[in-house]
Amino acid sequence: MKHYGICIYSLIAILLAACTTTYNENTVQSPETDGLNFQDATYYQTSYGECDTTGRGGVTAQVKYLEPTPDEDNDPQDAPQNLTKFIRGSVVKLLNSFTDSTYIEAEKRAGTHIEEAFEAFASTYRDFKNDFPESTGCWAIEVEGDTVMTTPKVVVYRLDQYSFTGGAHPNTHTGYYIFDRQNGRPRQLTTFIRDTTQLLQKAEVAFRKHERLPARASLQEYGYFLPGNQFFLPANIAFTHEGVVLLYNPYEIAAYARGPIEFTIPYSEVEGIIRREQIF
Repeated sequence: MKHYGICIYSLIAILLAACTTTYNENTVQSPETDGLNFQDATYYQTSYGECDTTGRGGVTAQVKYLEPTPDEDNDPQDAPQNLTKFIRGSVVKLLNSFTDSTYIEAEKRAGTHIEEAFEAFASTYRDFKNDFPESTGCWAIEVEGDTVMTTPKVVVYRLDQYSFTGGAHPNTHTGYYIFDRQNGRPRQLTTFIRDTTQLLQKAEVAFRKHERLPARASLQEYGYFLPGNQFFLPANIAFTHEGVVLLYNPYEIAAYARGPIEFTIPYSEVEGIIRREQIF
């Protein structure tokens, strides 16, 4: 595990040697629309801080995400602005989750802007090092976002998050989000599901198949986390051209060592359950 941590931070040190902000052109094919347009989308990429791999520590953050082509009139309420605001807000929220609240209260922009949120995060790290100077290793945050699927009606977006602030291992989390193609605002999952009870039944069958478990085996006896011994739908459900994606993040239904559990149920198996006309 120590060697694994060293490798991670060596890589981060190379990537994050300085604070930089760049835009890399990336062409993404998608249908023409007056709302979210990814025809000439770009990757927003920024990094802060540095990590000393000799063991003295450091604090870093790396952010990379695909953002839609901005509207020519640059209306602050337009669809690209709405989606980009949501993504950046997610990055700020992650940084703030490890930050002493006093820094956020003192610097209000730390609650809304990535750069200031990182500075508050770094200040919390420095306080930690002052209290525990013998501690080694870096604090690191990484966020990467990209589209999973675009249709004339929705954009399915994925955000991968990595964080390490000490402890036995880093934490990872993947979030799926569905945005309205015309206005760029998040859509509620219930909009696309006619019957959650039936989807739950289909999900348990698919879960057991994916995990290669007997149909009647007790999931708790196999080490899965089931409150009240009842199967449940994951927090992250999304859609692709192939079917319904279900993702259980580490600790959501199994131990960290198991990693994320992700599988797809074909649309042919959820006929009448999913409102495909709301997606395509």
